[in-house]
Amino acid sequence: MSNADWGLVMSSQYAQLTNVKKFNNLMQYVMHRDPNLPSMVVFYGASGLGKTTSAIFGAMLSDARYIQVGASWTKKKLITEIAKQHGIHDVRTIGSGMEQIIDAVNYEPKPIIIDEADYLVAGNMIQLIREIHDETHCPIVLMGEGQLSMKLRKYEMVYNRVLKWEQAEKCSIEDTILLADMYATGLDMAEDLIQALNTNSDGIARRIVVNTTKIKAAALGAGIASIDLAKFIELSSFNTALVPTGGRSV
Repeated sequence: MSNADWGLVMSSQYAQLTNVKKFNNLMQYVMHRDPNLPSMVVFYGASGLGKTTSAIFGAMLSDARYIQVGASWTKKKLITEIAKQHGIHDVRTIGSGMEQIIDAVNYEPKPIIIDEADYLVAGNMIQLIREIHDETHCPIVLMGEGQLSMKLRKYEMVYNRVLKWEQAEKCSIEDTILLADMYATGLDMAEDLIQALNTNSDGIARRIVVNTTKIKAAALGAGIASIDLAKFIELSSFNTALVPTGGRSV
């Protein structure tokens, strides 16, 4: 994430986005739960809804440790990366690494956020997270795509430890206005353009950002400080989920 993106994440506007608020509420819920309850929660939803950036924002607010799992990760790689987050850099085996992590978490039980948790299931690594949960009772947030809940059903010992499931939502018009203001600061977008921006982006935060930058570029190219839908369509076009088949470049 670039320095500019970090600045956006830390902005007060970003804190008002629906999924950022949902994630922060989830963090507060698991951090202040009854100590007799499980300490694992799941934040899931379709790609592009802003889950990762919401988690990074939440991690900074709650002083949590954030790990993003890779598609190529093995059990050893997972343990090594979690250990690094706890200041441990001499992991030799999975077993010894787990012991070091559990000791470190019990000593300083900060929440752990694990992004791309779908890969934990695919790589048969999810039981390692369950073990950390059971041995520390530390708040753990698993994040993944929309099918994560179905994938976890195959692991009853993990599934039954989930205290709460929270689903990320598509962006509302209010979210779209906030994103447009953050990524095209100073540009006055008409109401019909904001509505079209949301519709043509299907409420997907990532697409809204991409299309906002297109609108900004079109306005800058035309030397205008305000723009409506008709003017934007005259100058450019929206990126949608459809694959271009020819004609004007999008």
